[in-house]
Amino acid sequence: MSNSENSNKLALLKQYRDAFWSEPVDWHVILTLAESYLSAGAWEEAIRLAQLAVKTAPKSSLPHLLLGDAYREIGRLEDAALSYAAVAQADPDDDIAGNALYELVHGLPDGTRALSILRQVCTRYPDHAYFQETLAQLSHSLGGFSEAENIYRALLARNGFDPERRLDWEWRLSGVLIGCAKYTEGFALIERVLPQLGSYYNIAAIERALADDYLKAGRFESALELSLHRAESALPGRAKAEMLRKASRCYEELHEHDRAIECLIEVLTFVREAGSPDDGWIEQKTIISDPRFYEDIYAALTRNYEAKGDLVRAKETFKKEKEYCAKGVADSEQNQK
Repeated sequence: MSNSENSNKLALLKQYRDAFWSEPVDWHVILTLAESYLSAGAWEEAIRLAQLAVKTAPKSSLPHLLLGDAYREIGRLEDAALSYAAVAQADPDDDIAGNALYELVHGLPDGTRALSILRQVCTRYPDHAYFQETLAQLSHSLGGFSEAENIYRALLARNGFDPERRLDWEWRLSGVLIGCAKYTEGFALIERVLPQLGSYYNIAAIERALADDYLKAGRFESALELSLHRAESALPGRAKAEMLRKASRCYEELHEHDRAIECLIEVLTFVREAGSPDDGWIEQKTIISDPRFYEDIYAALTRNYEAKGDLVRAKETFKKEKEYCAKGVADSEQNQK
């Protein structure tokens, strides 16, 4: 829209507004005017009218939503979030308001500001569980383990929530506890909750992450058991390869080097077989073409052969490791050109 067209639109809007202003105006009319000003880019007038619509019909969601949109347009994100939150607080089933608040917060590149906005929302509406858990999730993702832990514990201490929601909070709390190295409580919680999680959850991904956590915590037997379980149930692919690599790492930490070597050789065997264009595992070509994958495998083989005193094989695998390392460097340089 050209500047002259926009000016004409604003002039017509002013005439329309003034025609009704001398008499009591229904809030729907005010809201229509506000929407028109918003579409014309007259933010301040749109905000003023939307505020009037909110005052006239405080229990209606539409004025709050429009006011939030107007605030968002001029960068008043805290005010926009509070406007969206007012709707979600009044009507928890209002997906539009909930989605608008979610997109506003998660669309910010600055996590610190996103946290600040959510904290203001939670201060205004301390009893709203959705706001609280959203704050906990964001805080956890940014390393705020203490804040996230306190929120989840507070939510779990409250009554009136369905079992599935409480189960989800317990699962998330276990991740927070493990993340801040409270391993005893965290592992006990996830081990209790995991069998109860429904099909909505990606159990395979959760178990892969749990195996990593066991490794990080030095619980190699638990990591080994879970890695072997996931490797047995996974189809040939990256997931199976990663679980076998985790199992080999566990065996290595437990000084069972022969078993570690068996796992690594199994990985090399099945990815080569899976690389055939006739067997359906087209995705495997990504693994086979990645020199870093082979470099890591041969480095692990070298360590285990050395540990068991088989220096001849250790020398062979070390040579392979360096070949793939050089290929990886060459590929990286080629990609940068």
